[in-house]
Amino acid sequence: MSTAFELPSELTIYTADSTRQALLGWLQARSEQAASPACLRGASVDEVDSAGLQVLAALANTLAEQGQVLELQQPSAHLRAGLNDLGATSWFRLVPQEMPA
Repeated sequence: MSTAFELPSELTIYTADSTRQALLGWLQARSEQAASPACLRGASVDEVDSAGLQVLAALANTLAEQGQVLELQQPSAHLRAGLNDLGATSWFRLVPQEMPA
C-alpha cells in the first residue's frame, strides 16, 4: 500500500518548484509500488493558483502515460474550486466525489 503525499497549504507560484521537487522524490520512492494508486491529500490546501495546478496536472499526465490514475483525496474547497475553474477535475480521481454539505 502506498503512502499518500500531503499537499502543502500553499500551492502557488511561490511554492510550485519546491512542491514539484517533493512530488518527484515521492514519485521515485513509490515507484516500487506502481500497482497501488498514487494518492495526494489536498485537505490542507487553502491557497492555490494556476502554477500550483500546473504541477498537479504535470504529475497526473506523467502517471497517465504510465497507465496510472492520480487520486486526489479530500480536496479542500479552494483546491476543488481551482480544478473546476481550470476544467481539470476529470484529470484526477477525486475522493470523495462531492463536497460535503
